[in-house]
Amino acid sequence: MNPEHISNQSTFLRKIRTALGQPAAHGRNFHDLFSGARIESSVLLNRIKSRSAVDRKLLLDRLIHEGSPLNLKVVSVPTVADTAQAIAELARDRSPEWSDARSLVAWRHPLIDSLNLSERLKSQGIPVYVPDPDLADPGLFRLRAQTALIGVTSADYCIAESASLVLKTRSGQPRMVSLLPSIHVAVITEDRMIESLKECYALVNWGPDAEKEGLTCCMTLISGPSKTADIEAVMVHGAHGPREMIIYVISGA
Repeated sequence: MNPEHISNQSTFLRKIRTALGQPAAHGRNFHDLFSGARIESSVLLNRIKSRSAVDRKLLLDRLIHEGSPLNLKVVSVPTVADTAQAIAELARDRSPEWSDARSLVAWRHPLIDSLNLSERLKSQGIPVYVPDPDLADPGLFRLRAQTALIGVTSADYCIAESASLVLKTRSGQPRMVSLLPSIHVAVITEDRMIESLKECYALVNWGPDAEKEGLTCCMTLISGPSKTADIEAVMVHGAHGPREMIIYVISGA
């Protein structure tokens, strides 16, 4: 955690003590307050780092099992090329929900870029749109996301115990790609799978990426497609977001 984040947290805690009528020195030092969590997180980070291929296979099996009752489909694929082919077939076989024409929106992300979806889908006449910071009309990408058949993202982590994707919002990786299209496709490598929310907490606070960027402005946890049973207790998918969700886990990357 960088000094700026520590300073912000210290300021926040000092304001809380003042509001409670307590002296500024009443509270414990920030590092002392969370020292136990950091020690536990260090153990978890070592466990994640040393996870074997057999352990990752068990995580994948659990992810598939936990995702099934959530109507979340998890597919293991050997290579990036196989993943791109699977997405191309999905785009060909599914019918658009909000438009007469098929289209995709996708993150700007190294793994998604390597799929080369624009070239692969060109023969089917299916355009692939990505966020463009230089676009004269920033609302245009939002409109494209609203009418897209498929939104393609990656994820920072995938929690096996709850079948949840963890997505940080960054430039070129807006939330709308996972929320607006009819189908949300997430592509991850198997090293992005983790066991539990505790491991996620350890990574977010003290993992390799935490030192570089800390928490982004938003972090979203997604467990399966949109669903509601508000009307007569009948389960409906797609009421507030994607009606279908697929995670492709690349085992050979």
